Amino acid sequence: MSPLLLFLLAGLLLLEPQGLLTPAGRPIAQLVLALLIYGVVWIWLWDIVWQGLTRHIRVCSNRRGVHEVKEQRKRRFVSTHEPWEMPYFPSRTIKTLCIDRGNSNMQSQLRPALVSLGILTLLTGLLYPLVVTALAQVLFPWQANGSLIERNGRLAGSALIGQPFDDPKYFWGRLSATSPASYTAFNADKLTGSSGSNYGPLNPALLDAVQGRIKALHDADPTNTVRIPVDLVTASGSGLDPHISPAAAAYQVGRVARERGLSEATVRQLVAQHTEGRTLGILGEARVNVLQVNLALDKR
Repeated sequence: MSPLLLFLLAGLLLLEPQGLLTPAGRPIAQLVLALLIYGVVWIWLWDIVWQGLTRHIRVCSNRRGVHEVKEQRKRRFVSTHEPWEMPYFPSRTIKTLCIDRGNSNMQSQLRPALVSLGILTLLTGLLYPLVVTALAQVLFPWQANGSLIERNGRLAGSALIGQPFDDPKYFWGRLSATSPASYTAFNADKLTGSSGSNYGPLNPALLDAVQGRIKALHDADPTNTVRIPVDLVTASGSGLDPHISPAAAAYQVGRVARERGLSEATVRQLVAQHTEGRTLGILGEARVNVLQVNLALDKR
């Protein structure tokens, strides 16, 4: 039944790009399909492994004496029983597991241990990573390869890692406390990368950073008297946040429109097009990807 379900789900996945699902529901449908296929494959592989293990672990035989279930507690044998019937579930492969305490020499224990080690190494070290990688490449190829953004055949960045912008004609992202430069995902020489400032609320260095960013925003747009959203003057915990809040984007619309000679309505429309809602409708907050909206501005 499990292979049949796997093929059915694969068929749905192949038909999905033909337009069976609406664009709004497509990410959720892909996530549900991924979870279902993942669960089926995991149960299927786990069942195969347990069938192999139980051939070596089950040491009760007619030669050593067959122990009935009711006598196992008296003799302190280990017994496992199938709690329910379910196709391709590991528990169905173990009706009764008896361990003969009289045969406890090293050789009888070494073989099951080595077989278990080999099978689990292949499962968790080779087969499982290959299955997960294959599913990721089929279901989410863009995300699995780093969410890379290309423009005119050249790599412009990643949708997951922010970039520093200080030109008034661009939207600015959040502050970054990574070293040796802002938005440094990894620096091999200094073994540094993603990090926050770790400044406490009473640390003078935090106040200096906030005041410096406020001054920079005011200098870039002196006529803007709107209160500055807090995410524009503070750094994220990772220092790599690629998003700002819709309020932070709205604060900068006037400056960007003026510097590029565009109407504010046009810039607001671009911001709306690159505003992401809550994940699955319930997780997180609405957000604007700074790199993507800036690249959209450069295309105009």
